[in-house]
Amino acid sequence: MASSSSRASVHGSPDKFRVAVGCGVGATIETYDFIGFGTAAALYFGDAFFPDSDPLSASLLSFATLGVGFAARPLGGLIAGHLGDRIGRKPVLVSSLLLMGIATVLIGCLPTYQQVGVWAPVLLVAIRIVQGIAFGAEWGGAILMTFEHAPWRRRGLYTGITQAGFPVGLLLANLAFLLSAGMGGTLAWRIPFLLSAVLIVVGILIRLKIDESPEFEDLKESGAVARNPLLDVLREDWRTVLRTFCLRVVETAGYAVSVTFMLTYLQLDGSPTSDSTSLLALTTAAGLGIAATTLWGHGSDVFGRRRSTCWVARSRWPGAFRCSCWPAPAPRCWSWSPS
Repeated sequence: MASSSSRASVHGSPDKFRVAVGCGVGATIETYDFIGFGTAAALYFGDAFFPDSDPLSASLLSFATLGVGFAARPLGGLIAGHLGDRIGRKPVLVSSLLLMGIATVLIGCLPTYQQVGVWAPVLLVAIRIVQGIAFGAEWGGAILMTFEHAPWRRRGLYTGITQAGFPVGLLLANLAFLLSAGMGGTLAWRIPFLLSAVLIVVGILIRLKIDESPEFEDLKESGAVARNPLLDVLREDWRTVLRTFCLRVVETAGYAVSVTFMLTYLQLDGSPTSDSTSLLALTTAAGLGIAATTLWGHGSDVFGRRRSTCWVARSRWPGAFRCSCWPAPAPRCWSWSPS
């Protein structure tokens, strides 16, 4: 058993590429749904759900509904992480995709404030919480699934393929809103959400064909599945959890602001830039992000995870970031280990 597990870790599972692509497709769909909400919040939800407020207040209320989803993401990650270690990665990933799909299609069917009054924003917030839980379950689960199928010398590349699904989702979401912008009325924001139903069916079919993580299968066969994995990891390795959480907060916050609030800022600032031009700019950036994400994943295989992360942080905050990996090479950043 140990020998078989070791070989699987070195060479990866036979379906490693299919798993990476399959998880990437799921990540694409989840991002389309989650980030699509941000685009709609920036361009349409102020008028549709908060029409009695002045433009600035309506925009802030719209982004409050967006923020609720981000607040719910850690809860989704905790629930999915616990269940993933208890019942397996695959059922959690399938469930998160289905949950996100149902929530997104329901957004496309929501009545507006003019139709049902205050119940419209209440329902919007409730569905956004469900979206946040589903997306929190998706992000870490998809990467982990790919990581455990991939050969350890190329885990950065394979997880980079899956991670590239997120800018693909951003690209598709902005393309959908770009194409529907000319429809006018509520159809301009309803159609992109309703189209998600087609993507969800495709994503579920692909996910059902993905094999369970070989590492989780080994744990089941050896009887080593933890009874309470969430408490175990917080008790034994809470410092690492806290560091990683803080690192992700900084990265995700900047990403969310750049791809959603920028649209509203251009409107409120009186910029002559049209909605279509702004969406086209975001679409272009998302296209570049697809290639960049995969390349950075491969770069982490070549230079090490820690050093690659230092480079990214240094590029975002020049002069304000200090790390043992910069500027002098640190030997541990270049070392390899099967884990």
